[in-house]
Amino acid sequence: MMGTTPMVGVNDVQGEVFYLSDARLVMQDAQKRNLGMVGIWSIARDLPGGTNLSPDSTA
Repeated sequence: MMGTTPMVGVNDVQGEVFYLSDARLVMQDAQKRNLGMVGIWSIARDLPGGTNLSPDSTA
C-alpha cells in the first residue's frame, strides 16, 4: 500500500504553510492515484516555535 503524509500547518521550512486548500488538492490527487492512505504530520506541531528547538519538539 502506498500513501502520503504531509506536514500540516506551519512547516519547518520558513514560509511554508500547508493550508486546508492544500489538503483538498492532496486528497484529490490521492484518489486519482488510488493511494491507500492519507495522513497528517503532525497536528501538534502547528505552533510557532523558537529558533533553538530540537526536531523532536512539538512547538
